[in-house]
Amino acid sequence: MTSANEDFARLYDAQYAEFSEDIPMWLALARRHGSPMIELGCGTGRVLISLARAGHEIHGLDANPAMLARAASRLDRNIANRVSLHDGDLRSFSIPKRFRLALAPLNVLAELNDAHFAQSLTTIKQHFGSGGVLAMDLPNPVQSMLDPTDEDEPLDCFVDPESGNPIQVSAQQRMLPDSEAVAVLWNYDELLPDGLVTRHKFEATYHLRSPETLKRLLTKAGYADVSLYGDYEFGTFGESSKRMIVVATVA
Repeated sequence: MTSANEDFARLYDAQYAEFSEDIPMWLALARRHGSPMIELGCGTGRVLISLARAGHEIHGLDANPAMLARAASRLDRNIANRVSLHDGDLRSFSIPKRFRLALAPLNVLAELNDAHFAQSLTTIKQHFGSGGVLAMDLPNPVQSMLDPTDEDEPLDCFVDPESGNPIQVSAQQRMLPDSEAVAVLWNYDELLPDGLVTRHKFEATYHLRSPETLKRLLTKAGYADVSLYGDYEFGTFGESSKRMIVVATVA
């Protein structure tokens, strides 16, 4: 029997195997700010490997060993010497390196409450040299609050390349009482060869911070020059933007 960490790593890996919309943005930031860099919540290496193949020295941090194992298995000899993987907590990791860029794709830092987010900002800052840059991909809080999910409505469908099993994704979403966070129960329904369906459930809470709250927390942690963008092409951020890209520099 596999662990929840292993199941999540397998399903997440399969679901996002072809997702590449954000890669040009991370490559542009990497070219602009240079190596070495760190990916926070690197998962199975989707972003990290693309940056390494472009010639950048990059470290990957994740708290799920099954994710890191999958990332490590993809480090061929052409990029292995440019990649270091670390099992650690976003709030308290310690790596003997100073980074020029830290990147946090796909809601990684939205999963931290305000206290843990502040701890993470401080820890990240401690790993920067002069002029270090933090870039985060976060949900737009306005759109997230207006976008309820129906458990019966599939959000995604894909085939797990390892098992060949079809997977259907749905979710139950509810706003928490303070209205600044949304709790999501992700359901991955896997169709087995015998016709039975196994449901894998994973819970996550996403904290929906306004631009004003983000700027306040970043400023308090010692960051400056906070810029907001509404998409992966560095477009203008607004209430209708699907994403909120935040780029901040160490003061």
